Amino acid sequence: MPHRIPMCAAELSTDSAFKPMVERLIAKYNIEEIVETGTYFGRGSSLIFAKTNLPVFSIECNARHVAIAKQNLKDYPNVSIFHGYSLRRKEMIEFIFEDSISVVSQRFRF
Repeated sequence: MPHRIPMCAAELSTDSAFKPMVERLIAKYNIEEIVETGTYFGRGSSLIFAKTNLPVFSIECNARHVAIAKQNLKDYPNVSIFHGYSLRRKEMIEFIFEDSISVVSQRFRF
């Protein structure tokens, strides 16, 4: 069953500037593997990274998205997709709370 890709993810995978930029960064910094957070459906940056043939390790917090991404990227043996969070839950909550306070204080000048 095909899944609709939100326009933002679809645009990234077809963005004529993104792929060459990734290739330049890989060459310039001699990158040997890619770690990505937020796989989503595996059709945006994940697909571009998969096509580099470098090892790609991607983590996605939504189990449904993981299953879809694994199906979408099944032809790329260099890609490993994991279900989980890129931060511990406690750290995420603290970050969101602290960031929220920062945004509110900046907006209302506390």
